[in-house]
Amino acid sequence: MKGDSAGGHPDAAVGSFPQGLLKALSVQQPWAWLIVHADEYDDPKRIENRGWRTRYRGPLLIHAGKTFDRSGYESVVDVRPDLLEVMPSPAELERGGIVGRVEVIDCVDHSPSIWYRGAYGFVLQGAQPTTFVPCRGRLSFFEVDLRELSTGRLDGKAAAPLEESAELRPAIVALADKGLPASEIARALGTSVRAVEEQLRDVRAMVLRGEYRPALLPIECAAARNNN
Repeated sequence: MKGDSAGGHPDAAVGSFPQGLLKALSVQQPWAWLIVHADEYDDPKRIENRGWRTRYRGPLLIHAGKTFDRSGYESVVDVRPDLLEVMPSPAELERGGIVGRVEVIDCVDHSPSIWYRGAYGFVLQGAQPTTFVPCRGRLSFFEVDLRELSTGRLDGKAAAPLEESAELRPAIVALADKGLPASEIARALGTSVRAVEEQLRDVRAMVLRGEYRPALLPIECAAARNNN
């Protein structure tokens, strides 16, 4: 099975982070999913391969990078076909944001785990998937402000808001017209629930004012318009 190392540099400083900040590590899919969903399948991935050693021990957010490791995915399903029953398809794997958290408890240079490919392995425990929050990843460990994470905001700005544009609105409207809740639309489009809700409110208001006519008109908008 091929490794999951995504490159990077050794952590420049070790110790406690300033209050409100937490370390994060960017990992390509499907490896990020396998890490944060480790309690959902047998013989799970509880080790993350890197080319550098770390002395850090403690909580770590897992960031799913935007790049998809297709060869890695194929090697996983070849060696572990049972995972096809629980692991999402490549198109369904969330990318470009925080997907969960773990605890780093050790860093080793050898391991009997089938997931270990070295040169070093960060030993993990306490895997927990979280609500997807879009966020720009970086090499090595990077800091995420927990206060911004809790409000769906990262890097000091709204987390990947959907722009009010003719290009993006039809996608929101089409999914809403199918009866999908805002949470599922956000997951499908890689943005926050709040951003989707705001866009849907704007679309409804613009439709009622006659300022916007989407190719697919949401059922509730059409009903409201017909009642006026």
